[in-house]
Amino acid sequence: LRTFSANNVTLFGAVPESFGNVTIFPALERLSLARNHLLASIGADFGKGSKIRFLDLSSQTPETEGDSLTGRLDFVAGMTDLVEIHVGGNSFDGPLPDASRLVNLKVFDAPNNNLCGLVEYKFPPGVAVNPGVGKDR
Repeated sequence: LRTFSANNVTLFGAVPESFGNVTIFPALERLSLARNHLLASIGADFGKGSKIRFLDLSSQTPETEGDSLTGRLDFVAGMTDLVEIHVGGNSFDGPLPDASRLVNLKVFDAPNNNLCGLVEYKFPPGVAVNPGVGKDR
């Protein structure tokens, strides 16, 4: 399996950890689960060492107030093949992930979350970072 897309199909619950497991999906390059009802945080080891190049978890619609994808985006740092990530419209919080070693990264799109930090210290040069993030607080 190289591509898995289940956008806007009413998925509920946590992001399945199996999608980020390189042993289960060794060739997965594109994972798109946008516009569903996913919630909870994503484990720090999600996608570590995987071949995922494109990840879209944007615009999860909560069933109840406060339910959405939450927690930190630390898992991003372990996704060494990542080229493009879209996680806007969720409830991720904390500092921007340290993506400085992700040499393939071109797009980091994360508006409408609760992220903070200085972009220039977290991303390689040339990465398009959505202007909705990067506040120093």
